[in-house]
Amino acid sequence: RTGVARLARILVVLVILAELAVVVWLPRQVEAAARRGHELARLRVFGTVDNLRDQIRQSPLPEGEPADPFKMAVRRAIEEDLERRTRYLRQHQHTLTPDQCQRMARDLDYLAGALDRLDKDHLLQPIPGVDLEAAVRAALVRANWSTTTP
Repeated sequence: RTGVARLARILVVLVILAELAVVVWLPRQVEAAARRGHELARLRVFGTVDNLRDQIRQSPLPEGEPADPFKMAVRRAIEEDLERRTRYLRQHQHTLTPDQCQRMARDLDYLAGALDRLDKDHLLQPIPGVDLEAAVRAALVRANWSTTTP
C-alpha cells in the first residue's frame, strides 16, 4: 500500500509538472508562430515589390511598334506607385502591423494583375463608334414624336 501511495503521489507531481510546462511552453510557441507569420507576410510584401519593380524595368517595348501612350502612362503610374510604396516600406519596415502587410499585399497583387493585363493587351477594349443621327432618331421614335427628323 505504501509503495502504491508513493507511486500515485509521484505520478500526480509529474502530471502537475507536465501541465505547468505546457502552460509555460504553449503561449511562447503561439507568440513565436505569430511573430514568424508576421515576418513572413512582411517579407512577402518586400519580395512582391521587388519583383514588380524588376518586371517593370525588364519589360521592353515591342520593336517595330509605336509606343502606346496609354500603356506608357499606366506603366509610369504603376512605377511611381511602387516607388512611393518602397519609400513607405523602408521608412516603416519595423512598425508594419499584420493588417497593414495584408492590405499592402492585396494592393500589390492588384498592381501585378494590371501589369499582366497590360502585357497581354487586354487592359481596355476599344469603344465602338456611335452613329449619332441614328441614336437621335431612335430616341425620338421611342418618345413617340410625330416626326423622326432631328
